[in-house]
Amino acid sequence: MSPLPMEAIPVLPNVGNCCLWQVHKIANGDRTVQPVPGNICLAAPTQRGALTIRFTDMISAGLPCDQRPDLIPNGSDLTANGVIIRRGDGLANFTGMFTITSPANVVLFHGRIELMERVATHHPPFGAEVCNLENHVEGWLVGNGGPGLANYCLRALYVASVLPVPGKPAGLRGSLDGIIVEIPVEIP
Repeated sequence: MSPLPMEAIPVLPNVGNCCLWQVHKIANGDRTVQPVPGNICLAAPTQRGALTIRFTDMISAGLPCDQRPDLIPNGSDLTANGVIIRRGDGLANFTGMFTITSPANVVLFHGRIELMERVATHHPPFGAEVCNLENHVEGWLVGNGGPGLANYCLRALYVASVLPVPGKPAGLRGSLDGIIVEIPVEIP
């Protein structure tokens, strides 16, 4: 039996009509790590810890890449909590849960998030980044709409630069890019 439990994410319906909207938000934020003492890997210094990420005051990047800015209005926040496993050189994996709330503190979307640090995707042949870019985070999130958006699903990429601040939570500057899927309610 595998020591890795399976976790469910929202699955889009196999039949029926769906609408797609591109989403593109930019934001600043921070992250706080609470490391657990000890080294979990003998081959390289590696730690586990609790991680909280915040993208605050998300702002629409406008058309054509943010086609429904009303679904995640300006001023919305993303908060994620989970577990990070981080090697001494900065290579890391984070898994957790996220919530996006409106400026009125209403849950817009919630679900799973997975991020990798020091893994870049725009290296040759697609770009000029190095494959192990320092202070770089990439990953994805998939979630369901909250009470007012129950027939919506968010599937997005999360990209951020980590801005280290000695003695304080590290700053973040990045974007959320993806698709919001609307599953219209079918009326017979």
